[in-house]
Amino acid sequence: MTLPPSWCLPSNPTPLTPFALKFLSHLDLPSIHPQCLTGSTKGVIPPHRSSFAYTSVLERLITLYFQAVPSLLAMAELWLRLFAFLVAPLCLSQLVYDELTTMKTTPTTHDGGGRNRGGRVAISILGLLSCTALTTDVMYITEYGIAYGGTLFALTALLTMRKVFRFRGVGRGRDQIALVVCTVACVLAIVSRVGGVRNDDVPNIDPKLYYSSSNPVTSRLAETALREYAGGGAAYYDGPTGVATPWLITGDARTGIPFLVNPLRDTVKYHRVYLPTFDDEAVALDICFPPADNDDDNDKPIYLVLHGLNGGSQEGFVLDFVETVCHRQNAVVVIMIARGLMDTPVFGDNVFHGARVDDVHYAATALREVARRMNEKKGAVVAGVGYSMGAIVVANYVARYGKDCALTAAVSVSGGLDMRENLWFERGRKLWQPLLAVELRSMILQKLGEKYERRLTREEMLEFLRATSISRIDEYAVVTYNNYHSINHYYSEMSAMGDIPNHNPNTTSPRLSNVSIPLLVVHALDDPLCTWRTMGHPDTIVTSGEGYVMMLLTKTGGHVGWPVGWNPRGIGWGWMNDVARDFVEGVVKLGN
Repeated sequence: MTLPPSWCLPSNPTPLTPFALKFLSHLDLPSIHPQCLTGSTKGVIPPHRSSFAYTSVLERLITLYFQAVPSLLAMAELWLRLFAFLVAPLCLSQLVYDELTTMKTTPTTHDGGGRNRGGRVAISILGLLSCTALTTDVMYITEYGIAYGGTLFALTALLTMRKVFRFRGVGRGRDQIALVVCTVACVLAIVSRVGGVRNDDVPNIDPKLYYSSSNPVTSRLAETALREYAGGGAAYYDGPTGVATPWLITGDARTGIPFLVNPLRDTVKYHRVYLPTFDDEAVALDICFPPADNDDDNDKPIYLVLHGLNGGSQEGFVLDFVETVCHRQNAVVVIMIARGLMDTPVFGDNVFHGARVDDVHYAATALREVARRMNEKKGAVVAGVGYSMGAIVVANYVARYGKDCALTAAVSVSGGLDMRENLWFERGRKLWQPLLAVELRSMILQKLGEKYERRLTREEMLEFLRATSISRIDEYAVVTYNNYHSINHYYSEMSAMGDIPNHNPNTTSPRLSNVSIPLLVVHALDDPLCTWRTMGHPDTIVTSGEGYVMMLLTKTGGHVGWPVGWNPRGIGWGWMNDVARDFVEGVVKLGN
């Protein structure tokens, strides 16, 4: 007997409180996909896996190379850059120790006739590479300046060359060549970047809270809800008195380490329903209800959360947010699952892309109606909170819908306002995008491959299969599939500030001028995935239109990171989630 697919089976494991039952009654949405209710066989179709046929073994091997090697190299380089600040001085210390030891022994005794030379060669190479990272990486330059890394490199190179000329025994020539080649390559890499880094790589906007003093709502929020997060406040992130984790040096570390050490909240349980859309599809809504019945506390906000690119309701930072505001603050949290993710089907050809905002409007409208019915006197606040890709979408939705926006407030965390600027962000495309591209391509091929093959030419499909970054996948697959003219056109449609001329951040965006609700943009200037240049010109942005856009920019924090304290595991993603919660609760208080 063939079992029905998961979207035709209710997945609601916990008993519901009277408040939750009342909420669901007003929401009036099915707990299984609408296609399963019609009795149609469309409800049991398998995923549309790719059946792309290679013309030769060589074509397949080349494709496998592009799918595997760039991401592995990116991961290796990323790990090197993550710990270069620690590895470089340690390697230099070992070289200094070897030099001092050499002065007390004969060269032959110290070199060991080549028996111990392999480890010393590896230490020298690792030290040279780490020092090169410190000297050329914009994040280290922003933190330390060029002189620090340059000094470490000069000392490491000098001691390495002295070591080269003292080698004895078997394999001497091989090891000498390896060290000389590595040293020359590192010198060339440094020279190509100095005098130093391109000027536009280093952030030239101030990290602070931006808002319009002429808007009474944003002014009040700045004085109350966000006061602690502005300069000098108790929760201020940067600076000598800030709460940031002091031993995480770069945006890479502040992004990656939280995902490695932060605990997953396994106590969160969801009730899933499906929201029909205009094109006979349905998006899943995973709802967390407070564990205690809060029927007498109807003025609590309802949160609509938009997750990251390849994520869902089980992302670590999403679970962290749900644990905080649902389990501890007794607020309802609804996570809208992007089309096709988390084992949800797409029956037609309208798959997810970053410029689609209609699904958000349908979800926000449904929740606003529930809020109106649950609290007929005042109506509860419906707040959107987006992370990464979800942050880009929620900001674009608020801007495009203007006064028709169904949200009461919104928070965009680590999402750009003008994603066209990311096309020029070489560092992110080289280090982080290859890792994300592997997972995104895998999802597309497994669930949507057949759909893409129908719309893409064979050459475009092959370029998609070999894409080594998110932007290349967008260029060769998403743009063509969704009938955009170019990747620049797609990114402009995706962005809340995408209607201004390229590279002209001082221009007021008519789209952003439409914002009619408090919108808080939270972004770290050392974000390694979404460049600071996607933030445009903050002073111009916050004064556009009626001045409802607020921007909380931190010097450090990474991408959906902001680790706190010496042990970041203790707080998890608490800093950014507390900002979102406090901002929304500030809006609630202003409405009371």
